[in-house]
Amino acid sequence: MRRITLVRAAAVIALASALACDGNGEDGVCEPGATQPCTCAGGANGAQICREDRSGWEACDCGGDTDVDTDADTDADSDTDSCDNECSQIGQTRCADAPDNGVLFCADHDADPCLEWGRYSPCSTGDTCQDGVCLGTCENECQDAGEQRCADAPDNGVLTCGDHDDDDCLEWGDLSPCEGGQICSAAACRDQCQDDCPALGDRRCADAPDSGVLFCGDYDGNGCREWGGFQACEAGQTCSDGVCQGGQCSDECPGDGERDCDGDVVIVCGNHDADPCLEWSEVEACGRHEECDHGECCTEEGEDCEFSTDDIQGACCDDFHCCPVFKFCVPDFW
Repeated sequence: MRRITLVRAAAVIALASALACDGNGEDGVCEPGATQPCTCAGGANGAQICREDRSGWEACDCGGDTDVDTDADTDADSDTDSCDNECSQIGQTRCADAPDNGVLFCADHDADPCLEWGRYSPCSTGDTCQDGVCLGTCENECQDAGEQRCADAPDNGVLTCGDHDDDDCLEWGDLSPCEGGQICSAAACRDQCQDDCPALGDRRCADAPDSGVLFCGDYDGNGCREWGGFQACEAGQTCSDGVCQGGQCSDECPGDGERDCDGDVVIVCGNHDADPCLEWSEVEACGRHEECDHGECCTEEGEDCEFSTDDIQGACCDDFHCCPVFKFCVPDFW
């Protein structure tokens, strides 16, 4: 019985000796004498050292420079060289110096007690670093922050220009709808609409970055005029005074205001698009029992007409007149 008790005691002593190596039978939390940075009250930086039994880290030392034994062959009383923080807060970012295009992060990248910039992360192709963030390139969709305009139909409300998505460029924001039966006109919700442009057919250049022409017309059907009908300039052209210039074009019709027929449709010569040249444009489709003749809609032969002694032709086509007896268009030789 005594022999069994002694054997058990020896086993307990052996087990206790093994556990004493690291406190938990494994390799321990850290190496004795190793250091790591830590954060003190108020955000200041400190350092803490691994306990001799490897069971964990000592309390954070915030008293100033920390003496650390970094080499087993170095005398325990020797001090490490002091260091200064290059940045103020872990996780802080900044853009790398040119010609590099990327982000640097603030942390203890070299295991001393101080913070420095490191872990360079390049920006993707086409992006640029601004204020410590990689941002994609963008263009302004409107000119001035705070500028307002009416939304395109069928929306009824106001849009405001600003940097609404934090990309450093201006764009139109979310719709602010008109309420209470109001309609958006001249960049505001109103009880009645107001004209945004002086006269139908007037033209102006669109706001940058768009390159093209806007035309004055009633595009939303509210009875008032606004700019719309955007026509883009061709490649190589720029808009000036409401006309795309710089490209090559040629007139398609003889003179501004000239009229002609395209079947039973009246067409008029003019500058109807964004380039500086003349072209035909449809302006009127002739009605039933009418035909287009020399740029005008006229009444066909044998169709009813209104006789007048001041205008015996009336609305009849050329080479015809309105018969005063039968009141229909007949050839002139009658």
